[in-house]
Amino acid sequence: MKKSLVRARAQLTAAAAMGAFAFGAAGVTSAHAAPDAVDYQCGHAVCVMTAHQGAFVQDVTVYTIDGNPGNLSYYWGNSSGTKNGVATAKWTLGWEQSAKLVCGTLVRDGRVIETGICVTVA
Repeated sequence: MKKSLVRARAQLTAAAAMGAFAFGAAGVTSAHAAPDAVDYQCGHAVCVMTAHQGAFVQDVTVYTIDGNPGNLSYYWGNSSGTKNGVATAKWTLGWEQSAKLVCGTLVRDGRVIETGICVTVA
């Protein structure tokens, strides 16, 4: 399980770097183009990962530890999203807000399996 976490973190970092490169290559500049941190937090059934620079969140990835599908959600301040029937879900955000926690939830068969797994951004 630890190898898969390291691999997922490396993939998220690589994806964030490629996104930042493409963003810059398009002639668009931003003080927040590349994340300075990729943080994650895991519970017993779900992990939440975020690429961010301070309070600017580039993207959020939520995935199940067992690899089985479910309804995955994230919530962060006034932003949220849900993807149904997946084992991994990614949302590209690209903005900043004052909320300090990016959290994830896993629901299967109408039951909340795990909620409140959060990454702190500052």
